[in-house]
Amino acid sequence: MINPFKGDGTVELSTEITEPDSWGCFVEGYFWSSKLLLEEIIRSDTFHNKWVAYPILFCIRHYYELSLKDILVNLGYIYNETYLRNSHNLDDLLTKVEENATRYLGDNISRLGKRLLISEIEERMKSVRKEMHLFIHWDNNAVAFRFPYSKSGACAIPTPIRFQARRIYDSLLACRRQLTRLSTQLTCDDQNPMFNESS
Repeated sequence: MINPFKGDGTVELSTEITEPDSWGCFVEGYFWSSKLLLEEIIRSDTFHNKWVAYPILFCIRHYYELSLKDILVNLGYIYNETYLRNSHNLDDLLTKVEENATRYLGDNISRLGKRLLISEIEERMKSVRKEMHLFIHWDNNAVAFRFPYSKSGACAIPTPIRFQARRIYDSLLACRRQLTRLSTQLTCDDQNPMFNESS
């Protein structure tokens, strides 16, 4: 695959992307931004600006939020309902994904067979929650890593966070594996318009 950014390369961007692909495009963008930034600061012998941690944490947190919303959007397409939550609350989004994933399996158990088990959903969600713990604890509502102060003027991060780039990198990749598996198991379904050429 050719790098579209190499040299003087230009890419055209538009948010007018046919749904449900648009959510996945943003998910991928925030994941790769997070991954590449972390790899760069871990590898570099000369990098010294510690404030780059804030945009890295913001990108990771936004990747997590959009990943959960992407799963909800796709489950909504299967049910022809709106599952997307107008919320930035990670804890709430995780709960909604688990509830709707369990419902989806229960409704389609005879058709899906052994492809997916409720115990698998529970274990996967537990793993995802574990990797997102830092972000649920410090920035559950998506304000701490964007601005130094909240709208009310309160300090966004009143207690220091220990930013260990290698540990956060490993956690990001572990969460990515779990989210990708969960998304594939739940949304690669011929009832999803994304996989139905006639829709």
